[in-house]
Amino acid sequence: MKTLVIHPKDTTTDFLSDIYKDKDWTVITENISKSQLKLEIIHHDRIVMLGHGCEDGLYDLKHNRFVISSELVYLLRPKNCVGVWCNADKFFEKYILSGFYTGMIISEVDEAYLYGICECFD
Repeated sequence: MKTLVIHPKDTTTDFLSDIYKDKDWTVITENISKSQLKLEIIHHDRIVMLGHGCEDGLYDLKHNRFVISSELVYLLRPKNCVGVWCNADKFFEKYILSGFYTGMIISEVDEAYLYGICECFD
């Protein structure tokens, strides 16, 4: 099975790189064109999407744009997908994507304070 990892570079989600470390998978961490991304998705069986996002998709903070959004759903639907970003569950369920996905993930201390998780560390 050919696996593609889409993980926009961001220091607050670097810990997710352990998922694909030492694996023979294609990894995209830098900005690429939509047409190149579409080709990569087409040529892979499993698509692993990691980082920051919301119910609208996977976001690239560095380039201020969605990397994965509704416009790519038609390519993702037949794939085995993994989505690890905040509210990936809402994106997957809305667009009926199959695979593994997460709900809210705390990846930064500020987020933990925002959601009341860090009170025990005060």
